[in-house]
Amino acid sequence: MPIKNLWGELPQADEVQSPASLLRGQAEILSEQTNGFLSGDVTTEAINDEIVTEFFVVAPFLNNYRVGILRIRHSALMYPLKITNLLKDRYSSIECTDAKALEDEIARILNSTEVHQIISSLFTQSQK
Repeated sequence: MPIKNLWGELPQADEVQSPASLLRGQAEILSEQTNGFLSGDVTTEAINDEIVTEFFVVAPFLNNYRVGILRIRHSALMYPLKITNLLKDRYSSIECTDAKALEDEIARILNSTEVHQIISSLFTQSQK
């Protein structure tokens, strides 16, 4: 006897990018714009009842030196989520209720003076 489907028709994935996917795209852009001297690394893990995604800037020519830039935490539902700037406000998070708010906050962090100073310093030190 065949197994009866009790799920009904399952929903398809949303067209909205996941936080991890959005950050992986930014990692690719960083590598392209620095000709591979710097790259981004995105890690995602389940911690208790949350999904935690972190973004690092990596300097491959400096023995893979890594700097944590931001952390995103959310439940099985992507929104609302909390984003933390690891360079500035390590213990305070901003809540984002949708993809637009998340993109705006990531842009604010990646365009910050602190991040640009780190990029400049690591890029300079990575060149021979």
